[in-house]
Amino acid sequence: MRAEITWTAGEENNDVVTEFILYYNTSFDTQGTLHEVERVPRGRNSASIQLSPWANYTFYVKARNNLGLSLPSLCTDLCPTPESRPYTNPENVCVVSEDPTKLIIVWDVSMEEQESVYYSYLLHLTLSYITL
Repeated sequence: MRAEITWTAGEENNDVVTEFILYYNTSFDTQGTLHEVERVPRGRNSASIQLSPWANYTFYVKARNNLGLSLPSLCTDLCPTPESRPYTNPENVCVVSEDPTKLIIVWDVSMEEQESVYYSYLLHLTLSYITL
């Protein structure tokens, strides 16, 4: 899933804008956290970026000239993305049980899992018996 972000360049304030920098923030981030997603050369006013499911995005643009970076633009309206199946399997899956009558399986939780009310896994076990 992709988003096409467009903007209108503001005043250059006596120095030529050399590039625009696109940032995003999601519902996974703490307030004020901005992630740089793309640098766009002068003359272009759009960027197409990849989005993740289960997130609420806002986007910001900053302009750069020879004097430095501008303040960020006002943020876009909230852009929610739809639910989707996970793109990857859980990571760092391991058994932590020390009791031979219990099987405790743990894994690292992704940000997608933390944000979703309906996120779940199906666990498939294969039993194998070893006879000596």
